[in-house]
Amino acid sequence: MPSWAHEMPNCRFQPSNVQPAEIPIEAASFSGAKFFLAYWHDLRAERFAPSWKEFDLIALGGKSAARAIVVDILSAPLRIKYRFWGTANIRAKGLDMTGRFLDDFPLVRQSVAREEYKRVISERRPMAFKDKLVLPETGRKVTQFKAAFNQVMVRLPLSSDGETVDHIVSLANWERNQPV
Repeated sequence: MPSWAHEMPNCRFQPSNVQPAEIPIEAASFSGAKFFLAYWHDLRAERFAPSWKEFDLIALGGKSAARAIVVDILSAPLRIKYRFWGTANIRAKGLDMTGRFLDDFPLVRQSVAREEYKRVISERRPMAFKDKLVLPETGRKVTQFKAAFNQVMVRLPLSSDGETVDHIVSLANWERNQPV
């Protein structure tokens, strides 16, 4: 249990930082997921991934674009920078990561997101993950946690040079859990 947990005796949710569970990509059947994957496949043609320059978030439609996340993959050392953080992510998670690094993400979730991104980078293929998401309220001191979500995240590699993953575009879906 984190050192600050004793400060929150009336907390409705406890922090969650579980390892992501990969699910079959076709199991990500939430609204917009099939179009998201089909659009990516059409753009990539015979390559392992299309480039970020080819990918048009507007083509996803407003509801899906609002749930999209795009990261830049910087290497030597590996750093992940959020290029785009859709407005639905801001509403659901209470923070805007646009222009910030994964290292700035709440620690409760940071290692899970890092593991998902590292897998997409190393395996160079579309992947879907499912986990329980509980993030702290924003602010200097953790005092309470937001509502918990069951989250499904579809992550697709993008490549400018046809060999390395230099961006990842993701589409998120959440279902709210009840307090424990």
